[in-house]
Amino acid sequence: MDLIGQYVAILMTRHEIAAAIGAARSVADSGDKDFAVTGRIAGETPGVGLWIEIDGVLDITRDDVKDAMPAITKIIRPRLVRWELISNATVYREKPTRTEIVGFRPK
Repeated sequence: MDLIGQYVAILMTRHEIAAAIGAARSVADSGDKDFAVTGRIAGETPGVGLWIEIDGVLDITRDDVKDAMPAITKIIRPRLVRWELISNATVYREKPTRTEIVGFRPK
């Protein structure tokens, strides 16, 4: 399956998001996958992970589905999201609406 150019929504914890963006400090984490990281897949490094242009970090526990970490998505550039951080994802051919991503939240 060719993933380049497609969009992805990945359920992640705060800790996994921090690891994906290379945060220098540790982040308090409940262990719940309360966020959907969304973006366009720009490339793949085989055996390592996907290069994703992250355009949203959505708090899926909220009814209004707000962008929980706008500082991350202010400058969109490919970030390497390692395969071990991706345990649950949905791939879309076109950029999904927030409503489509909310349907992907666990209840």
